[in-house]
Amino acid sequence: MSDTFTRVQPLSFDEASFSFDEATIARCKQMGSSELVVGQPRALRSLEMGLSIPKSGYNIFVSGDSGSGRHKAVQHAIEALNESDLELKDIAYVHNYGQPDSPMILILN
Repeated sequence: MSDTFTRVQPLSFDEASFSFDEATIARCKQMGSSELVVGQPRALRSLEMGLSIPKSGYNIFVSGDSGSGRHKAVQHAIEALNESDLELKDIAYVHNYGQPDSPMILILN
């Protein structure tokens, strides 16, 4: 092993400071974000699945750091629910004489 170490020198204020021009900041604010929650596809799928359960007595637990967007994600998922998906429907499978291995589905309103 080598006994030599590289000594780290602290940066001066001028070396450590940086700035953004106002045009870049304005452009970024206009662009916004195309995704509601970045990097959380599994959490969003779980939330959608939990909200799609048409029975009472189920709870959804959402956790995350303050400011991580969990409230906005839940709010968006609830608003995105299609009310027609929440309606219970009667479904009947009937024999398909043309293709006996593939029954036909009847959805009754």
